[in-house]
Amino acid sequence: MKRVFLLVSFVVIAFFSSVNEAKAQCPELLDGSFVFSDSPYWLACGGSDYFLTLQTNMVVGNYTVDWGDGTPLQSGTGFNPSDLSVNHLYTSTVDSFIVVFTPDPILFPGCQVTGVVVMEETTTSEIGIPFGVDLSVCVPGDFTYINNSNQTSGKPISETTVFTWDFGDGSPVEVYDHTNAGQAVTHTYLPNNSGCGITVSLTAQNYCGQTISTFGTINTWYVD
Repeated sequence: MKRVFLLVSFVVIAFFSSVNEAKAQCPELLDGSFVFSDSPYWLACGGSDYFLTLQTNMVVGNYTVDWGDGTPLQSGTGFNPSDLSVNHLYTSTVDSFIVVFTPDPILFPGCQVTGVVVMEETTTSEIGIPFGVDLSVCVPGDFTYINNSNQTSGKPISETTVFTWDFGDGSPVEVYDHTNAGQAVTHTYLPNNSGCGITVSLTAQNYCGQTISTFGTINTWYVD
């Protein structure tokens, strides 16, 4: 009888161990790359409304979704991998939203899936100069450019736009974040890099793509 008791105890322990392991596994959501993830990322580059449908990799049961855009929480029951009823419409904007998906707290205690929706368009790179500026510079001398790029994405969550300035004189490129849009950038041309026909380029890149604009020519002169 003692051996039977030990065997039964072992089976009970193994059963509860399996249940706890199952509870420890949190569900995942299908992200924008069609991969299930515990930190999904969805990207919309069309510049229009975005319709997000959540898909899970396991039966979730009860659930709650915070879509991150100030709309009311969405709750429901019986959410499973074939269910396409958990969805939300984001209206056209350049913004980012944190999506928090909470599965049934009884089946999945402590589990939450946090994802990000990024809505943006490809930033249009554009270089400007102050009105009336002479395109010839005596070196060493400064020349000021203006970042006139459009459709810059720089929200607190994403801040995805990166600007790269190449001043065309062989000096190291300068890299700025989204806050460079609309700002002036001054570069000092030096005697050892002086010459005629200098072309400046500005590259704007975000998750939706890359554009490059050029400006020139700038002529630098060195008087010995």
